[in-house]
Amino acid sequence: MFSSRKGRLIGLIVGSMLIASLVPQSGALAQESPQELVVGVGAAAGMSTDFTVDPYESPAMNVLASLLYDPLVIVDRNGVAPALATSWDISADGKAWTFHLRKGVKFHDGSEFDAQAAKFSINKAETKTRGMMSAMGGEARYAPQIESVDIVDKYTIAVHLERPCGAFVENLSMSYLILSPQSYSPEGRFAKPIGTGPFILSSYSKRRVELLPFKDCWRGAPKLDRVVIRLIPDPQALAMALEAGELDMVAGGGGGMSILYSDVKRLESDPRFRVYSGNSALLEFIRFNSTRSPFDDIRVRQAVNYALDRQAIVEAVFEGYGVPCKGPIGYDASIRWTDPTIEGCPYDPTKARQLLAETGWGDRDRDGILDKMGKPFTVTLTFSAFYPYESAMAEMIQYQLKQVGIRVKLQQLEMAAYMGSLMGGWYDFALQPSMGKGEVNPDPYLNMFFHSKGVFTTMRNRAFDQAFDQAMTTTDHEQRQQLYYKMQQIIMEEYPVAFLIHPAEGAVIKREVKGFQMAYAFDILRSLGKVYRQG
Repeated sequence: MFSSRKGRLIGLIVGSMLIASLVPQSGALAQESPQELVVGVGAAAGMSTDFTVDPYESPAMNVLASLLYDPLVIVDRNGVAPALATSWDISADGKAWTFHLRKGVKFHDGSEFDAQAAKFSINKAETKTRGMMSAMGGEARYAPQIESVDIVDKYTIAVHLERPCGAFVENLSMSYLILSPQSYSPEGRFAKPIGTGPFILSSYSKRRVELLPFKDCWRGAPKLDRVVIRLIPDPQALAMALEAGELDMVAGGGGGMSILYSDVKRLESDPRFRVYSGNSALLEFIRFNSTRSPFDDIRVRQAVNYALDRQAIVEAVFEGYGVPCKGPIGYDASIRWTDPTIEGCPYDPTKARQLLAETGWGDRDRDGILDKMGKPFTVTLTFSAFYPYESAMAEMIQYQLKQVGIRVKLQQLEMAAYMGSLMGGWYDFALQPSMGKGEVNPDPYLNMFFHSKGVFTTMRNRAFDQAFDQAMTTTDHEQRQQLYYKMQQIIMEEYPVAFLIHPAEGAVIKREVKGFQMAYAFDILRSLGKVYRQG
């Protein structure tokens, strides 16, 4: 459920190319072109430096899932849409969900998708995802808690929950992929990805995946004859490979654009490429360690919020590809569950200095750094190198806080050490990369960072915990929305964090590549089944 989001330039020898059939566009026939595509992704797209293909153990599913598999339903900013289930019904008590399955759907091995396969997949996903959530903490608070899956007939299943779960459809879309039982050995070990998606896995290694089209895909046969996805963790090497013609496309996935935003800006003016981008629901924030000085004082946390010029960070670090945060979920109502009344903290360094003065901090020795009782205001900002922009953002924060008299030391850690420092509380304040928050379901993220029992919690507030727990067990949309609004207001009152930026996500693609459509977060490559080359 998490996702949450990080080499060297390696050569690619392109095999013999197949000539695709003519593709209609705008009433005319497109020119014949080799229908092959080479896609480069960065480390954040898979949260590792290796590809693996087990759908429940592979972070690379951030970019591969929608190409190999389908869920029962798809949930995005446009709402809920049928996928392998064409419709569904909910019982009056919200504990029984009946799904009517799409007929005539085939798996990659030619076998038929039916209720038996759906039951197998849901049970497998339930076992796997519960284990993952138990490791991260909080499964009982937001997991669907499936009690049983019953086969009603060949194309109908009934899923029974231990308790009502308003986010059940969102969970199905995100984490319950449908795959053939033949994907597993008789001993229950994962053997091969066999889904219903538009592409079939041909081969893979630690840094390269090759996909072939699934001609019998229920969504329609892909136009591409081959797709190669290369993992190139270094963002500069990734941009160089695109410019050198070794790649046709660089995509984000899991957050950001995989390459430096300065490179995105430069490539946008290159006539060979087109940039697709959109502001994401993922967000970056600073987390305060409120258990120790100086951030145990809410006024200091407020002061840091007012001292930060978020728009300047968007322009300087993200080259304009992003939008400042306002609150805990989204920047406007296009992000589901966002409270539109929250305006966030404006840039107001004067107010920041006033708040700091109230707490006894002043520049008594006139050196530009605040002090109190002979001790300078010096704190350490901890951050990871997970996304390519983290270091530049940390430096910008360091500069902005110095303007109000706060000296910031920077501490960059590898991801494992960074996570350990958060869990152990060994930090003053930390730059938190986007993780755990999808486009439509903020529950894992809210639980992880703001529930008092969350594994990376930033606060302990009983009213928030009660609102969260109640929201997880109601299927009434209006009631659920009001509970989300309440949670957001509590977070804004507590100031456990400073919300910063919603970074833009997207892709940079050669102009002869047509048919790409923007998606977000963990489905950035969803439209590859409709992509083709022209000219």
